[in-house]
Amino acid sequence: LQNGREGKALHIVHLRLEDGSSEGLRIQVNRWMEPTEGDYMNVKIIMHGQKGQDGHCGNFNANPQDDDRLQVRARVGKTGVDPKDSMYATKTPVMVANRPNINDCPAQQL
Repeated sequence: LQNGREGKALHIVHLRLEDGSSEGLRIQVNRWMEPTEGDYMNVKIIMHGQKGQDGHCGNFNANPQDDDRLQVRARVGKTGVDPKDSMYATKTPVMVANRPNINDCPAQQL
């Protein structure tokens, strides 16, 4: 739970999906509905690494040197999961604005 969310009204959903392991794939969804903030959601996914897995947290090959944000973006792109690879029927498009983009910002400048 991140700082500043303590004590706020919270709805939590826990899921456990069978994936062939004894632990399964576990998902926790935390949802707040603060009138001053609107809806707010966090999702925590606990799972075993999958072959070819890559994303915001890296590629799980035990080499932190290739998990830099720019290297991950070079491998997986800047607009998220390709719709043909998505498990969902629809995808909210990532809009590219005519302004600086954190995807292109060198790590030493962040």
